[in-house]
Amino acid sequence: MFKIQNKFDLVFNSDSLTEIDALNQKKYVNLIINNTKFFYSINHESNNTTVTNLFLKTNITEYDKTLYWLRRGYLEEQFKFK
Repeated sequence: MFKIQNKFDLVFNSDSLTEIDALNQKKYVNLIINNTKFFYSINHESNNTTVTNLFLKTNITEYDKTLYWLRRGYLEEQFKFK
């Protein structure tokens, strides 16, 4: 799965990226930044690792974070990569 070379218009994640182990988080981050320009996330920030932290050292060109209107404690984050 992590070796795919398909390109995607948008990658979406909800309620999972911060829930998995650090090794697989890194694999997913690399998969996302190498295969799309746009990433949309809806996750909470109550785990040690946040989605923002996972992508801090990537090639982000645009970033937006807002409270998610449907679930208290969740954020909508939109990333654009080079």
